[in-house]
Amino acid sequence: MVRPSVRVRVPLSFTDWDIHDIGTYLQSQNSKRVVIIGLSGMGKTSLFNMLCGTDDRVSKDALLCTGEEKEATCNLDDEQKCIVRDTGGFPEEGSESFMTKLIPARFRKSTTKELQTRLEKLVKKKELHLLIYCMSADSRNKRKSHTIHYNMFKSVGAPVVVVITNLELQDISSESWWSKNERQLKEFGMNSSTRHACVTTLPIRDLTEKERPLHHVSCTKVKALISSNIL
Repeated sequence: MVRPSVRVRVPLSFTDWDIHDIGTYLQSQNSKRVVIIGLSGMGKTSLFNMLCGTDDRVSKDALLCTGEEKEATCNLDDEQKCIVRDTGGFPEEGSESFMTKLIPARFRKSTTKELQTRLEKLVKKKELHLLIYCMSADSRNKRKSHTIHYNMFKSVGAPVVVVITNLELQDISSESWWSKNERQLKEFGMNSSTRHACVTTLPIRDLTEKERPLHHVSCTKVKALISSNIL
C-alpha cells in the first residue's frame, strides 16, 4: 500500500523561512532533508514527483518553472523516510537577458549564490543531509554551466550525488551511459567514483506499456542512492 506523502510549502525567499519551525518539523518527522538542485529543464520536478508520489506541474519554461520551493515526504523503504525539497533551476551561464530582469521580483527565481548561502546555513544547523545534482542526459553541451554549478555546490558541506535523467530510451539497468560519457563527465568534476544513478523521471502515464517498468526501476535506484549516501 502506498502511503500518502506529507507536503510542506516553503516560501521562495530565505528571509521568509522560520528555521526553528522547519527544524521542529524535521525532528517530529524523524526525517532527514534531501535537496534537489540543477539547471532549469533538467527534470528536477519530475524527479521530485517520482520520489514523493506528487504530481506538481512540470514546465519547460526556463524562467518560470518551479518558482516556489516545496517539500514532501519520501518513503525510502518500510522504515526509513526523508524530506525532499525541490528548488528552482539555475539559469544557464550567460543566459540571463534583459527580458529576464523585467520579470517581477516575486516571480524571479533565487540566484545560484543565494541558494548556496541558504544551503550552507542549513548544513551548519544540521538540517541538510544530502544534495542531488540533477542533470539531463542530453545537456552535456552545457559544459560551462555544469562545471561551475556542480563544483560550487560540492563546497556547501553536504554529500552530493548525481542523478542523470532523460534515459527512457536506454538500458538504465546498466552503467553504459555513464561509462560512455565518463571523459566528458570528468570535465564537470565527476568521475568513476561519483555516486550516481542513471534513470528516467517520466511519469507512468507518459510511458508506453513496455517502458512502464522503467519508472519503478528508476525510483528504486534513486531511493537506494539516497539511503546509502544520506548523512
